[in-house]
Amino acid sequence: MVHVEQWAWLLMSVDYHFSVGSTFIR
Repeated sequence: MVHVEQWAWLLMSVDYHFSVGSTFIR
């Protein structure tokens, strides 16, 4: 079972990578 902390970290990590990715695309 996945802990809430792990889910929160995963979502934050994905959101961060998404922001960085969009910055590089521009």
